[in-house]
Amino acid sequence: MAKKTKYILHHIDDDKDFCDAFQLRARQKGISVISSSSFEEFSEKVKVNTSKIIGVVLDIRCLRNKDQEIENEDFLVYAIRVLDRDYSHIPKYVLTGNEESRIKFADIVDEKIYNKERSEMETLFDDIKSAADNLDNKKLLDKYSDVFEVFDKGYMSIDLFEDLFALLRDMNSGDLTVVKKNISIIRVLLEGLYQGIHKIDKGLIPASAFKDERGKKTLMFWDAHRNLAGNFDNYRKTTTTEVYYSENCRELATTLYSATCDTGAHNPYESPKYPPTKYTVLALANGLCDLIIWAIKILDERLGSVKQ
Repeated sequence: MAKKTKYILHHIDDDKDFCDAFQLRARQKGISVISSSSFEEFSEKVKVNTSKIIGVVLDIRCLRNKDQEIENEDFLVYAIRVLDRDYSHIPKYVLTGNEESRIKFADIVDEKIYNKERSEMETLFDDIKSAADNLDNKKLLDKYSDVFEVFDKGYMSIDLFEDLFALLRDMNSGDLTVVKKNISIIRVLLEGLYQGIHKIDKGLIPASAFKDERGKKTLMFWDAHRNLAGNFDNYRKTTTTEVYYSENCRELATTLYSATCDTGAHNPYESPKYPPTKYTVLALANGLCDLIIWAIKILDERLGSVKQ
């Protein structure tokens, strides 16, 4: 069974002791929390893994900037305005220990305001989890949890998480610009997967499958592919070294690389007579998912991490 992708709840509060207690309670509820003591700090952290975010919890009075010492009285109004503008898809929750502020802002903001008392904290966590089940990003992550597991296990750079998410979210688009973009993303993800495999196990993809270009390692796909395929001879249908690919993945890898060269990375954006379509993307994206799942399984086996 695929490991569940962890979802992220952001919490902005300059009371470190309360942040620690909040984080502990959230963890007991199965929620991973990233705490920030100012909106500036939050703005830096929110740019990472935005697709995993299921909400942001705001204090009523807090700091806008890192170098502040005195809380802003208008912090909540400011934070909601910026969130509505830049991250309108992220649910917002308000949490305070000041009853006077709670009464005051109840008529100013639309968001429900929760008290820091234990009983209301329980209600807050229940409401967050309930709302998260209806978020489109969570539904997508749940649907492809077996594929996103490649990041949970560290087999692929987390920097590519948003690329994979965007591909799976937009792969049904028939817009030619999006189609071309998706094909380019597939090429990036394919190379990223092979780089991840090499980093974990150089027996699968050796250093010789990379060339040094101005201090940067560039993947030579066919060298990596031949090693994984056991130096497969397509004419004689024979191999001379150990085979690591499953049979379908050997052919999928060839198709993915060739198709992304012909219709994506090496092709201009002018419309050809028969341009790639969303069905091209769907075929390649699903093939990539199969290849990722194969990579997870073989790395698990070779690292001895599969439970018997």
